[in-house]
Amino acid sequence: MNDASTTSLRCADCNTELIKKTGGGKPKYCDGCRLERNRRSAREAARRRRTGERLQPERWPCKDCQGEIVWEHRGPRPERCPRCRVARTDRYQREYRIKQGHRPVGSLIMLTCACGSSFEHTVVVGRVAWKCRPCLDLAYVAKMRRDSEIRRLNAPPPDLNRTCIDCGDHFIQRRVVSPRVLRCRPCAAARAARLKRQYFTSLSSALSEVARVTFEIEGRWSSCTACGKRLACDRMGVLRKWCEKCLPVRKKAVLSAWKLANPEAWRAIIHRANQVRRAHLAGVEREPYDRFDIFARDKWICQICKKRISKKCRGTNRLAASIDHQIPLALGGPDTPANVVAAHFGCNSAKRSRYLPQGEQLALIG
Repeated sequence: MNDASTTSLRCADCNTELIKKTGGGKPKYCDGCRLERNRRSAREAARRRRTGERLQPERWPCKDCQGEIVWEHRGPRPERCPRCRVARTDRYQREYRIKQGHRPVGSLIMLTCACGSSFEHTVVVGRVAWKCRPCLDLAYVAKMRRDSEIRRLNAPPPDLNRTCIDCGDHFIQRRVVSPRVLRCRPCAAARAARLKRQYFTSLSSALSEVARVTFEIEGRWSSCTACGKRLACDRMGVLRKWCEKCLPVRKKAVLSAWKLANPEAWRAIIHRANQVRRAHLAGVEREPYDRFDIFARDKWICQICKKRISKKCRGTNRLAASIDHQIPLALGGPDTPANVVAAHFGCNSAKRSRYLPQGEQLALIG
């Protein structure tokens, strides 16, 4: 037990022998007693929180200055007042620095510079100078010159006055970080657009020449039926009959001829498109139907005036056939076969957007 690395101690509660290792604090209790004291302290603190009880502060004299210490049961139990604790910590740190070779702050020492001269130095914040004053001045001047050179190298280049080789106007080239600029900004933009146009023109001419040679070799050429222009086949290799200018005219002529040959089908298409548009604008339900199926269902009898509808009349004739919604679209009626009936165009126009109960008639034609 008398070994220099260990010291024999006794537990304050159970008087068990303790072994204290050098470099740490002196233990006061063994592990079991310390754990039991911690549990007891935790139970006591929980009880005080539950009951709202507060302990009275304890007072005792300081170990160094004999001043009064007030402990409110927060943290470990102190042996010294705050001022003595700070002074004791400073004293320990000062002794440690002196032991490690540091000079105390404010001490005057003699040092030797790298140039061979001796000089006096006052220690500031525990640090020691390593150069005399002339060497420090030379080092500072060298550092300033080095920083100035670095700033000069990293500084942006100055603006330069240039003359445009196209228009002859003077312009300023900002920050010369690229090769020399020969043209002003408008001339440079115009030149870029001109080069781009020339490139695409040459590319299209080259592609056209390749296509011409290919089709001449394969014999895949045709002529426009209307104007006789020479045409190449399309991307799928199919020969065309109409050029880009004649094709819309041809489509329009074919559609006009079909309208003259099939007037009833064209009117049905127009009527269906109008019904879809009206139902969409009214926001009502719609089911597809054929207007002639509705006329056949009602036996070509007007459901408003109960008279026969003429099959020969067309357009806006008062006796022409039309589709009437029993519950108008404006009142939320659906566009379905159950809600539409056959009616004269004149009766339907006179009814407008009114709802006629079952049995009520408008004798408009007599």
